[in-house]
Amino acid sequence: MVNQINSIKFIEFIKNEDGISLIFDYAKDLNLKKYVETNGRISLDEGYDFLSQMLKALEFMENNNVLHLDLKPANILLDNGRYNLADWGSATSGKVIKTIHLKANPIYIAPEFYFGERTISSEIYSLGCSLYFLLTGKHIYNNRNRHSLARKIYTSLYIQADLSSIKSNKMKYLLSQMLQKDSSKRITLDELKEQLKRNENDFTNLEFGKVKNNEIDFADDEKLFNKIVEDNVPFVLNEKGREYIRDEKYQEAYEMFYKGANLGYANAQLNLALMYYVPKYEMIDLKKAFFWLEKASENEYDKAQYYMGIFYEKGFYVEKDFDKAIFWFKKSARNAYRKAYNKLREYNINLTLDIDNIL
Repeated sequence: MVNQINSIKFIEFIKNEDGISLIFDYAKDLNLKKYVETNGRISLDEGYDFLSQMLKALEFMENNNVLHLDLKPANILLDNGRYNLADWGSATSGKVIKTIHLKANPIYIAPEFYFGERTISSEIYSLGCSLYFLLTGKHIYNNRNRHSLARKIYTSLYIQADLSSIKSNKMKYLLSQMLQKDSSKRITLDELKEQLKRNENDFTNLEFGKVKNNEIDFADDEKLFNKIVEDNVPFVLNEKGREYIRDEKYQEAYEMFYKGANLGYANAQLNLALMYYVPKYEMIDLKKAFFWLEKASENEYDKAQYYMGIFYEKGFYVEKDFDKAIFWFKKSARNAYRKAYNKLREYNINLTLDIDNIL
């Protein structure tokens, strides 16, 4: 499938008792992160060429209902002037992907991730962040990999990108539209392709005001998190709940998970279910636990699906049902949850995958 676009080419797979090994084409040049660190930022013309090639990859994603979910310079390989999108390990099928795990680099993640979902528009945002890095040699919002998660989330949600170092009005306009915080106002793929065709002179009269961001102490992670919690951002509500769990502040954790769960955030739904299920929290209510497990499972959350299997296997709240238990263990295992896979092995059930269709 991915061989049809600007992507590293799949050659073959080798299947043995240890698993499946995938063989891909060799790209002799560096990934773009290392390329910029070694050779410096790319030129404006190279930036337009990069954008044009990557739009083909995004167009393929949109037409085939698949999202890459980890688009960043380190996952784009350069080979004789061709930009190839690599590392499709996080890719998921669907027009709208529910947020569950933070696996990608937060510097390149679109703001809507923290509200519970991503779409092709989120890929456009990540592409904009990548293009900014290639043209300036700096991460968006002056972030660094060593910076805290709190800072990265805060800048993604509230800080406007400073495009003053981009001298081309056309490129500045394209970036400003790709980096819109509100995905409903962000430029679409079709619009982006049309704007890319226009001449530089068409953008001469555009004026870009100076970016005004509120002063904030980025060293104070607690203050940053508290601001985001006040705005009921589901991802951070869940993270704050997990922090309270570590500190054994279970009532405070419950309040965070409850808010996040009711906002439709799958991870918070699972954590709320576990608070109703695990004895040490002293909130046992298997009916409510099952309710929230179902909600989280609807969002294809592998861990929630595993616990659905446990409930049917043990007869917690529902009647014991071996077939339903296996159904949920299989769904969980296919979403790569190891404990579910081990459960199937306990029952001598092999999970078969159609590798040809996957590739």
